[in-house]
Amino acid sequence: MKDINYNSVFKNIQILLIATAITVSGQLFSNQAFSQTIGPEIMMAQNSQRSEKVINIRLNGAADYELVEVFGKVLNKSQGVLEAKRHGSRIVPDNPRACFAVWRVRIHEPDPSRLQANIINAIHNTGADLLKGIRPGSASASEIQFFAH
Repeated sequence: MKDINYNSVFKNIQILLIATAITVSGQLFSNQAFSQTIGPEIMMAQNSQRSEKVINIRLNGAADYELVEVFGKVLNKSQGVLEAKRHGSRIVPDNPRACFAVWRVRIHEPDPSRLQANIINAIHNTGADLLKGIRPGSASASEIQFFAH
């Protein structure tokens, strides 16, 4: 029967538990000895999660379901967007001022103004007549707005 080195086994389990706890809590330790212990893969994953953020993108005046669907597809294909999910909408065909659609968007692009420009470029690159009336609105750290005319 083979002898088991319990100290080594417990040390590996302890390292795994610490790495799991850090990943779950979202905390990042910059201690070099600690990062060498848990490995560079975990540190890289934590750094990439830290650079991602979620913002709202709102399309005002969208009185057409097809326009909302196409705009959502353009969002998903825009540079800097990792994922866009429609969060809510209100479409009143006879009242464009009461209409809006909101997407929760995971982004990698840190600057909302740059992301807004990327989305406008994606709209122009599609060449769809349906999207030609979309204009940029305000852009803040938490929300980017567009207007459909």
